[in-house]
Amino acid sequence: MRREATRTGDHTFCFLSAAMAVSFAHFLPVILWARRIPQLGLLMIPKTLAYLAMAFRVYRGFFSGAKESAEAGPRERPGNDSLEGGSEPQHDHLAKVAADDL
Repeated sequence: MRREATRTGDHTFCFLSAAMAVSFAHFLPVILWARRIPQLGLLMIPKTLAYLAMAFRVYRGFFSGAKESAEAGPRERPGNDSLEGGSEPQHDHLAKVAADDL
């Protein structure tokens, strides 16, 4: 996810991948050693803050009309396996001919 986001210049997904890495890094010690060292449960706080940061960033990036959302990637690079671009040719000339016939 990080490689593709960096390649397309998508800052939202770059941030999301970094926040996920932080979240997993704080969750792993809790899973492995929390029974022996109960204070490790406090690492769930930065994990939760990472998820909150992801939620706010996604809200800002996707729903506030910011230019750096992930939806900008496939539209800028048509020809992907996306619904927007696709590999099928556009037939705008057929619509123009049909409009001229009316």
